[in-house]
Amino acid sequence: MKFKNVEQMSAIYGINILSTKTLTERATLIETDNGETFVLKEKESVEAFQREHELLWHSSTKGFPVQQPVLSQTNHCLIHHQNKCFVMYTYLEGKPFSSAECLQDPIASTLLGTTIAKMHQSFVSFEASGGWKHSDLYQMVYGFAVKGIGTGVSSERLDSIYAHIEEKIKMLSTTLPKQLIHRDAHVHNMIFHENELAGVIDFDLVEVNHKLFDLCYCATSVLSEVFYNDELREMWPAFVYRLVEAYNHEWALSDSERSAVWYMMLIIQTIFMAFFRKDQALFEMNEAMFLWIYDHQSVLSFDKPF
Repeated sequence: MKFKNVEQMSAIYGINILSTKTLTERATLIETDNGETFVLKEKESVEAFQREHELLWHSSTKGFPVQQPVLSQTNHCLIHHQNKCFVMYTYLEGKPFSSAECLQDPIASTLLGTTIAKMHQSFVSFEASGGWKHSDLYQMVYGFAVKGIGTGVSSERLDSIYAHIEEKIKMLSTTLPKQLIHRDAHVHNMIFHENELAGVIDFDLVEVNHKLFDLCYCATSVLSEVFYNDELREMWPAFVYRLVEAYNHEWALSDSERSAVWYMMLIIQTIFMAFFRKDQALFEMNEAMFLWIYDHQSVLSFDKPF
């Protein structure tokens, strides 16, 4: 997102903006002349922000740290500027763990697993109003992603795998419990300061889905950053075990959830393959990740209790 009117935004929030930096298409980092830092984000709609705001408030009342909206000069969290909706958030002091840290430092994997579990616990007591997206993993994979990838485009082996796991994924999509999840729980959205959770950010994709999705999404986000490093890649299954174990210690996973970890990671990789279908390099990396995970089922299975 490009920042177009610094003076007007300064007046809206009663701050003196010293500098801005584009983070994403929808997010801008703002630094003020007195050393404060904020993140300004464009929101999809008023309704989407209202749902998010209710969830953030609820999570904070449960003692779970999350990014917080900043009030404007007129005491509004959501502002309208240049025919768009914006929210300014506090900047959380700290940093995410790097993928190398996740693999090499057992504390990192434990903190990540515990954080996701506590976040889910704070969500489960939230009496959600209507409007949240409800995801159907089977339809996401076989109604969207596999078609998007294209039958026969990549390899006969890929087609064979999808035929082999289809009934299992259909069963999991109807039997695994659902609740609100973050849906974008990669390592860069969990901020830590001196091995303490500073907070979780970016709740734009929250939806009703299987809580295992967040856990496995965190795991595969680490693999995606080290996949072509042979040494670090071989350390990844041990990281996954520590991550899942930490989650389970904080909030016990059911037998069906433990046995579904490997399948959920394949599901996530399939979604990414479809998403990056027109970017050959990223598609090929995610396809290679999918096949690597498939071939390492024996070290990525959690059928037995911890």
